Amino acid sequence: MLNSRDSAYGKLRRKINGSFSTFVDTVLWEAAWKGCDPLPCKVDRHWQPYYVRCAYCQVPYGAVGRLETFDEDAEFVFRSSNLTRTIPVAEASSRRNIARGRAGHRDGGGDKVRAYFSRLSREQKLGLYKLYQIDFEMFGYSADMYL
Repeated sequence: MLNSRDSAYGKLRRKINGSFSTFVDTVLWEAAWKGCDPLPCKVDRHWQPYYVRCAYCQVPYGAVGRLETFDEDAEFVFRSSNLTRTIPVAEASSRRNIARGRAGHRDGGGDKVRAYFSRLSREQKLGLYKLYQIDFEMFGYSADMYL
């Protein structure tokens, strides 16, 4: 993620001029220009599809967690790895919720996402889906909410 102290932040802000729609156009233009169909996809790493830089298919993961179910996933990993004595599950969960500043938040920011995506054209939404389709499929997400 970029923050205001990151040197790339200023460049990015000037490039996209502040609008989410303009940002999406920038991402889609860069993906088309750099040949993300599906590889090599050498776009800015901040919005590069995950499948490009992840060895998901080459590594035999025992579990894959999601932010939406972080607490349950962390508990599963801690318990199945016998780490509950080292890192109490309740303590890890409460620290994460305090850091996020939204204990109990379960929708993953869905209302905010819907608000941003309502400002996009159908063409932009389909372009984003095409760019990230492998990620959606690989991790079992549906694009219905976005399209």
